[in-house]
This record gives sequence, C-alpha cells and structure tokens, in this order.
Amino acid sequence: MTKAKQIYFYIGTEAELLKLLPVIKELEGRDYPFKVIFSGQNKIGDSYLLDLLNKKEPDILITKKQLKQSVTSLFTWFFWAFYRTVFVFRLVSRDISDKKMVVVQGDTLSTVIGSVAGKFCGFEVAHVEAGYRSHNWLQPFPEEIDRVIVSYFTDYHFYPNKETLSNIKDRRGEKICTHYNTNIESLDLALKNNARNSKKIIKDKRKYFIFIMHRQENVLNKSLVKKVLKTIDIISQEINCIFIKHSYTDEAVRGHRFKGQVRIVNKIPFFDFISLLKDSEFIITDGGGNQQESYFLGKPCLILRKVAEGAEGLGQNAVLSGLDIGKILSFVKNYQHYKIDKISPTISPSKIIVDNILK
Repeated sequence: MTKAKQIYFYIGTEAELLKLLPVIKELEGRDYPFKVIFSGQNKIGDSYLLDLLNKKEPDILITKKQLKQSVTSLFTWFFWAFYRTVFVFRLVSRDISDKKMVVVQGDTLSTVIGSVAGKFCGFEVAHVEAGYRSHNWLQPFPEEIDRVIVSYFTDYHFYPNKETLSNIKDRRGEKICTHYNTNIESLDLALKNNARNSKKIIKDKRKYFIFIMHRQENVLNKSLVKKVLKTIDIISQEINCIFIKHSYTDEAVRGHRFKGQVRIVNKIPFFDFISLLKDSEFIITDGGGNQQESYFLGKPCLILRKVAEGAEGLGQNAVLSGLDIGKILSFVKNYQHYKIDKISPTISPSKIIVDNILK
C-alpha cells in the first residue's frame, strides 16, 4: 500500500496565505490531512482569512521575531528563520517516515526559506505561481532574485501560462500548467463572502479610481514619488482618487498636500479591496497582484513600473507605464478603451495543484 504524503504549507505573508487559500480549502474538501507553518515574516496569525478554513491558527510558528524595514533586520531575520525552519523540518523528518512535501508560494523571503530548507531536509518542494520574471534583478527587489533561487530547488513548478513556462523550461522538476493564477479563485472567494460594498468604504456616490504605490524601488525614488504625486493631483481634479497607503508609503508621501479630490486610506483587507476595485473606474498601481486582480475583473489598469513580472492583461486592460508621466495621463484620458469582460474560468487552478501533489 502506498503511504500518504505529508504536506506542509510554508507561509510568510498574508498575500501568500491569500493565494494558497483555495489550495488549502481544496485539500480540506477532500479530508486530506496537512499542516500549516507560518514563518513569522509578517504577523498573520490573526488574519481574517483563517476564518474561511477549518484551521483557525497555524500548526507551527517558526519565530515570533518580526521582520522590520531595514537591511540589518532583513539579514538577521532571514538567517534566524532559516535556522529555525531547518530545525523544525529535521524534527518532522525524524518523526515521519512517509514522503514529505513543502508547498511554497510566490516570491518572498519565506518562499526562499521554505524551499531551500525543505530540499535540504529531504522534502519535495512545490512552488505555486512559478515562472514569473521581470528579467531585471533590481525590479522588483528582492522578489526577482527570490524567484530565481526558488526555481533551482523546486520539484513541482505550478505555472499559470506559456509566458511563465518559458522562464523555467530549463529547470529540473515537473512543470504543471494551472491555466490561471490561484488569485482568480481568491478573488472569487472575496466576491462570494459578503465583502463590504465599496460605497460603505468611501461614503461617496461619485466615480473614483484607486491609486497604490508601495514597491520599495518606487517609494525610495524621491524624484519619482514627487512626479507621480503631482500627476495624481492633476487627475484627481477630474475624478475622485482613493489612495491606499501601505507601510512603505508613509515616509515617501509625508509632507505632500493633495490639491485634488484625494481620500487617503490605510491598507484594507483583501475582500474589501476587491469590492472597492470592482466598483472603481480604473486603478493606477505598482502591485503585481493588483495587475492580476484588475485583469480578472476586467478593470483598466495602469502599471507604475518599468517592467512587469506577469503578462496578465498586458495589451488588453493593462498598460505598462515605464514610469512615463505622459503615458499615465494618456491612459487616464482613454481609460474607457481598456475595459474588458470579467474573466470567468472553467478550470480550477487549485484542483490541478492538489491533483498533482497527491498523485
């Protein structure tokens, strides 16, 4: 008789938890046992997303030390978390003789730790959302480097489309196409789970767009921040702007006084954000996840980056600005031309992933 495979989800951020949520729920639906490990990179033990799972807390927390926004903290936390993860994986290997697999997602430091430590301790490694590349080591940093490292330790590359496959075709391991990013199922969960109506968030009936700028390579560029904020000022004199702040954004925008119709809100839960995005006119963002979400919803999207890791929506609803202010203004003037139909998948990425990791 074939022994059951022991499956561990190694998660460091709420974004990872969000995109692995459909996969975990698929396993729960099959009554297959698994364990969830939080690295401690972000504090997500009290995330509202856990309310959608039978597990209300992780099985293992690697470290309570929080990753802070400094180079010293980054290196200190990374090596401490890696050491602790190897220790935990070795304990697991000692107690369990069955095959073991660690499932990681995306491009964070935790993705690197989970895959490298897992391989070092004899685990199979499955990487969800494999193959995304910007082909620029510094944009985004360190995510591009993280993805390249993880690809060398992966046994199962779950990639969403032919563009991502081309980036990992020379890597060892099995390549499995999921046809869509699992984010499309996370988005569907948000639409079905009573997310608040956007009008309750903004308390306004006028049309609006969403503005997000949070990537380090952007917010650390003071000249760029100044130009972009001036441009948002111009745009917001014609249409309301909902500026969603992230932690990295605070210092960059401090001291700027908006002249237009700009409402600044702190980062909101994903389910509420999807409601806000669904009712918006368009979004201006530097987030790769936002690029995927706007594509699935058919919303016009201006990407505040020189290069994009994924191809979702490019040439359809999404425009890559190249950080050119002229392109931003042109997009806003013609945003109606970039509206497309909502994507309604007939294939479940999470079902494909679970079918393959259990075979």
